[in-house]
Amino acid sequence: MKKKVGIFIVALTICIGITYKYNTSNKKEIGVTQKTVTVSKQEKEELNNHFTIFSKYKLEEFSENSLSVENAIDFAVQYNFDNNFEKFSIYKERCCAYIDKEYIEKTVNHYFGINIDTYSSTEKHEFIEDKYIAPLASGGSYNFSKIINLYEIEKDKLLAELEIYHAEGNFMGDINEDKEAWEKGEGEVPKLIGKKKAVLKRINEGGKGRYILLSYENF
Repeated sequence: MKKKVGIFIVALTICIGITYKYNTSNKKEIGVTQKTVTVSKQEKEELNNHFTIFSKYKLEEFSENSLSVENAIDFAVQYNFDNNFEKFSIYKERCCAYIDKEYIEKTVNHYFGINIDTYSSTEKHEFIEDKYIAPLASGGSYNFSKIINLYEIEKDKLLAELEIYHAEGNFMGDINEDKEAWEKGEGEVPKLIGKKKAVLKRINEGGKGRYILLSYENF
């Protein structure tokens, strides 16, 4: 999984393009009309890999307009540790690595469309001299996401219903395949551990479009 997910993560930090196709029925929830969106196999795989970024780096749930600074920072540090390790410097005396806050700031803005005014330590990551500290750790088990349903709730705003799976480090299958394919492959079969509903909003910046995450909740 590591080699297959890694390929998509870099590409998806730029943009996800979705071709909208609607069915004739609408779903209503909390008084909001939702149009079911049909996506191609490739688009679904791109979305699975995009949402896996949030489950893999253990983003905690939050409702719209309530993402905490600590939650955003912890996600960004872990994301960069895995995907931009060259931005870290090794602090051998403490068996850890540190990264300048500018990279954390860029990641938070890219994925959530927000700017953090004041940076400080979190329970997971110490903040010293404008740098965040992360422990040196080897890879192991991880979580990933799969889309169940996708709805347009308003222009440029999507609601995704997701299944969250946990995979052990020996799982070498493709997260986009089904359980039957996983059972035929190598390693332990991933286990369903929960479900999330996430809202994405498409924004344009410098002539380029991308999606930011507005909410991420259990359901």
